Amino acid sequence: MKKFVKHFLRNIELWLSGAGLLVVWVAYMIVSPASGDVWKIAAITALVVSVLHGIIFWVVRSRQRRVRAQAIHEIREMLGDVVKNQLAVIGMWLPEDKKEYGMHIEGIQESMGRIEELVDSMSEEALASWKDQYAEAIESTGAMEYRQAA
Repeated sequence: MKKFVKHFLRNIELWLSGAGLLVVWVAYMIVSPASGDVWKIAAITALVVSVLHGIIFWVVRSRQRRVRAQAIHEIREMLGDVVKNQLAVIGMWLPEDKKEYGMHIEGIQESMGRIEELVDSMSEEALASWKDQYAEAIESTGAMEYRQAA
């Protein structure tokens, strides 16, 4: 039963579309002998089914967006904690004497600050922007992984 539910949820759009077509067909079959206005009944039924589909799809997609946003928030917090802890460790290893390593230390500290900013600004939009920026590299890497697995 769990397998069917997973399959249903993974393909909910197809199942609901099929059910909608079935409802329109059944309405047509029930009403066609009794009424001369068969296409009007079929059109109204199709309209009602379409509106219900739209509402169901909107609810499902909005829930998916909320779940995704929550997951990103949790991942960002976890990653931020890990990265900031590691940056603190790196910061502890930097020498206090900036005379000898001044330029290098400033560069390292700037990089550490930039990493913290990036971690703090992670969001679904930032992920989409990153994917757009590196889409070609991601696709070529994915194609390489696929070829290596085969």
